[in-house]
Parts: sequence; C-alpha cells; structure tokens
Amino acid sequence: MISISELDLLILDEPTNNLDSPTVEQMIDAVNEYHGALWVISHDLDFLSRVNITKAFRLYDRALKRMTHLPNQPEQYYDELLHVTA
Repeated sequence: MISISELDLLILDEPTNNLDSPTVEQMIDAVNEYHGALWVISHDLDFLSRVNITKAFRLYDRALKRMTHLPNQPEQYYDELLHVTA
C-alpha cells in the first residue's frame, strides 16, 4: 500500500550498517535535506542524534510505545530504553 500511495515516506532500516564514515556523513546530509516523512530503524545512536528526528518509538510487548526523549539526548534516551514500563 505504501509503495503505490502518494505518501512521501522514506523507510531506512539500519542505513549506516557497512558504510564508511564519509558515506555516513553524506547519508546524514541527505536525510536532513529530505522533506517527507521518515521511518528510521537504527542502533546507531550517533546517526540518530544527528538526523532531524521529532518523535521516537520503541517496540515493546508487540506494540509501538512513544518515547519521551529523543536520540539527541543520549543519556536520557538510553535510560528510558533500559527502564521499560508497561
């Protein structure tokens, strides 16, 4: 459905895996210039903290839960990830 809709959605699943540093920098620039919606799945906190993320979610108990903190607040972000509540 997403692929045939007119929705401007870019889905990135672990986009920095196996990329060298200069290519990651180019990816960050390109993502920040993108004007559509973005769905990013990544364990790369440096990448996540440098792209313009406005909402963060975690998958918990088979449901998406909205997070209070964003990756650009690494200490609070990790603390929230580690102290999962229902």
